[in-house]
Amino acid sequence: MAASRSKDERLKDGRLANVTPTISNFDKLDAADASVDVVTWFQGPHELWCTKDCGGSLGDPAESFAEISRVLKPGGYLVIMDHVAPQGTPTTSGDTTHRVDPMQIKALATGANFALEEESNILANPADDHTKGVFDPAIRGKTDQVLLRYKKP
Repeated sequence: MAASRSKDERLKDGRLANVTPTISNFDKLDAADASVDVVTWFQGPHELWCTKDCGGSLGDPAESFAEISRVLKPGGYLVIMDHVAPQGTPTTSGDTTHRVDPMQIKALATGANFALEEESNILANPADDHTKGVFDPAIRGKTDQVLLRYKKP
């Protein structure tokens, strides 16, 4: 596996001039209203319920989706990818296995008035039995993942 480049390396010499790196909780984004075309949230929604490994809450779930809606332009897209937990799994799985039931994501997204445009199974892995934590060597890098694309009205 290739080594990950640091944020500074990625932004060096104005390479990504249209990127503004910020650090914030998910429910307090550092962006102006309706200023963003696309929000990509990869392996992040489960973190809303991660407190043990994350040093505390990273944001209120409903407020996080409302905040994404606030910063997105009308017609903008929210693309979500995350590790799948079995249907009906409590949200505490974000703290234990670092997975989330896709129905939790869908409920929060539609509750923030996003319209589901597409769901892809390109990252599905039927061999993942969803019982192992995502860092378990037996499944790490091979988890079953959900990929959703929403549009802001």
